[in-house]
Amino acid sequence: MARATATLPTLPRYLQWWKGGTIRVRVPVPAPLKAAVGAGELTRALRTGSIREAERLARPIIEEFEHRIDAARPKELRRISSRAYDWKWGPRDTGTLVDAPIPVPTPPLAQITFSAMVDRWADETEAPDRGKRDVEKMFARLAARLGHDDAARVTPDDIIHHEEELRKEGLSHQTIGNHLRAFKTVFRVAKEKRKITVNPMTEIRIRQSEGQERLNFDADERAHVLRLAWVSTNPVIKWMNLIAGFSGMRREEIAEAHTADIKRVGDHVVFFVREDNRDGLTLKTDESTRKVVMHSAIAEALMQHVESLPPGPLFRELNPDLDGKRADAAGSIVSRWLRNVAGITDKRKVFHSWRHTIATLMCDHGVPERRAFYITGHAPSTKGAKYVHHSIPEIAKAIETIPNPLQ
Repeated sequence: MARATATLPTLPRYLQWWKGGTIRVRVPVPAPLKAAVGAGELTRALRTGSIREAERLARPIIEEFEHRIDAARPKELRRISSRAYDWKWGPRDTGTLVDAPIPVPTPPLAQITFSAMVDRWADETEAPDRGKRDVEKMFARLAARLGHDDAARVTPDDIIHHEEELRKEGLSHQTIGNHLRAFKTVFRVAKEKRKITVNPMTEIRIRQSEGQERLNFDADERAHVLRLAWVSTNPVIKWMNLIAGFSGMRREEIAEAHTADIKRVGDHVVFFVREDNRDGLTLKTDESTRKVVMHSAIAEALMQHVESLPPGPLFRELNPDLDGKRADAAGSIVSRWLRNVAGITDKRKVFHSWRHTIATLMCDHGVPERRAFYITGHAPSTKGAKYVHHSIPEIAKAIETIPNPLQ
């Protein structure tokens, strides 16, 4: 006996059953307008199988599509008001010119390639050369997938399909998220500058990567890593870990430092995080510029090491990359050491975990959040906190609350 096939419920106008029992929006484009719009139909996946939810999600999308189609009409034939249109059932009989004959449309916007769009984004945002190269590679991958590099032809479904294929290729959640964030920013700039009429990233959600959050080192792990780093003969491994493990400073702040950034100030050794000696390299945020007093556990040894070096980069043994940066090279060395020598195999515990660990330790030992955030270079949690000034003795007092496992 043949098995009966379930019949899906009838959907309102412009909604269509799609893959896996989900619903999508599908708005056909009138034949005379297809050239101007650049498509025979406009579609967007809603990622839900609930008709009620689909109706809620579809309303702004259908309105967007209708406006896009309407914009292709000559001005005298465009709809007078959106109230003349019912998104479920189509035009209302209000005497508008919706059903009037449609003449040949005006030409669409000139084609803009991915490369030209990235160039415009880089100019607008003053993106560094390295960041621009990374984004160019991401768009080159998208172009290879689509078979074209016309920014105006990209649809939300194209982006969703590309995301799914990247996942099948084994890219991490974080890497895929980086691709989507780059697309979102570049397409937004292109839309703002009227290089494209519709931003395909508007409705694309970039989900928080599950299981990829950074974890603190526990007390035993921290003690183990710092003791191994203390006896290391490799200055990159030794000082990257010791400085971060007693201050929470960023990888880039340490790796790109100059010997002139570390000085004696009274009874303290102070690491000045600043752009003065970084050969044009910039810090991550406004809050990054600060003074960090070195913990007494490492201060004298660090100062002796700095005084033994000629003036110049703190880690001259690292070869700078094309952008003059040493942070990636330092990160590779330290990451391999953490996995292979220190035995930290949990992928959620990385060099960046020092920042989480140190901020937590200071707060747990009674350091005010605003001071802990200042030391680690995090943005203050309130606007008023940025006006609070921190003296070197106060910073030193906060730093000394961090437990010293080297004793």
